[in-house]
Amino acid sequence: MGSQEKQNVILTDFKQEDNWSFRIALENATKEKWTGIGLTSNYDFNGSSGGGYKSLVRYVKYFWLPFKIFIKRKRYERVLAWQQFYGLILAFYFSIFHCKKTIDLTVMTFIYKPKKGLKGKAYDWFMKRIVCSEYVDRFIIFSSQEADYYSSVFGVPKDRFHYMKYVVADEYEKYRDEITTTNKYLAAGRSNRDYDFLTSVWNENDPPLEIICDVYSYKGKENIICYNDCRDEAYLKKIAQCYAVIMPFYDENISAGQMVALHAMMLGKPVICTKSATITDYVEPDETALMIVKDSDELHKAMAKLSDQTFYKKMADNARNFFVNNYREDAFAENIGEIISCETREKVNEKENEV
Repeated sequence: MGSQEKQNVILTDFKQEDNWSFRIALENATKEKWTGIGLTSNYDFNGSSGGGYKSLVRYVKYFWLPFKIFIKRKRYERVLAWQQFYGLILAFYFSIFHCKKTIDLTVMTFIYKPKKGLKGKAYDWFMKRIVCSEYVDRFIIFSSQEADYYSSVFGVPKDRFHYMKYVVADEYEKYRDEITTTNKYLAAGRSNRDYDFLTSVWNENDPPLEIICDVYSYKGKENIICYNDCRDEAYLKKIAQCYAVIMPFYDENISAGQMVALHAMMLGKPVICTKSATITDYVEPDETALMIVKDSDELHKAMAKLSDQTFYKKMADNARNFFVNNYREDAFAENIGEIISCETREKVNEKENEV
């Protein structure tokens, strides 16, 4: 099969619509056709993916889809892995079988967080084997500070990590009728969240607080409700119906919270978040988000500021406008397409010069 007959494919852990704007923009940027394969493996904070059987199914899917691509690898020219583990495990298959590199591979949404114990050692070995190999051409990261960090951790050139801002589709019109400003706060997300802090400082006379996280459970104060299985439309409706979104982080240096922040701004909701070196790439402090230290008094001062309706309306309007002006899905795809095309041309030129 000639290279011109090979396919370009996008691997996602969600169903891809026929008119997906990201794919269309990627085709425009690369001047090539892309097909999509979607296999839901990890609902993250929007679904029910924790524990026992469900975790086993998730990991089986992580390895199964890349294996299907690997055994038919001669069919593919480029692979873009929106779900990072689909791309990482595909590279792992190439590595353990010592195969010739035949696919241009881009791993998106790359996040690395060291783990503890024996499981952590195995995970670190797995990640370092992949990242230090030749099989991944580029990693897309969503925090400007991560390139230096990952380059240092893995001992690879910094230019393998390409920073760009994460985006989500603008679904404002779909949820416009759901938008209210009831005095109810929402916390959502799984990765790097410190909900123990939030529930411990939330007073019984504070407004209702809803937490959406599939791996966190809470029973205690009557004004706190935790949802373990709230995803997709139900999750976005919860954001539309809340007063503001709160994100408490464990580690301020780990990339997390971008998607929740974007969904909040998309629907015109102010954000309160504890100090984070990564989330500041996505929000405007004191314009779309109130940045606080992880302290009860600081949290309640921020809530008091939002209780001023004039200030609240300004923050809500800023959030929506900032999203519209800065987070276009088609521009995101175009940037990725340009990176892929540019690096491909550079590699072709290098080979021609060698000859």
